Amino acid sequence: DHDVVFAAVAQNGGALWYAHRRFIRDRDVVLVAVSQDGYALRLVDESLRRDRNVVKAAVTRCGDALEFANNSLKRDRVVVFAAVA
Repeated sequence: DHDVVFAAVAQNGGALWYAHRRFIRDRDVVLVAVSQDGYALRLVDESLRRDRNVVKAAVTRCGDALEFANNSLKRDRVVVFAAVA
């Protein structure tokens, strides 16, 4: 259930690990998860690791999460700045 997963990742982004695979592709759930725990980016679908807003939210929370971003975003100035700020 979307609402249950959403509430769980809002409390602990790492809870995405236990969610059904469809939720690692759900942008709303993923944004909440990475905003709570940047390292949750390692759990999300590759398509969302290319999403600038998702990656920026993750690295803003934890700069080291840049490791899990798509290579194209590892060179994006806005994303990199968010990671080191």
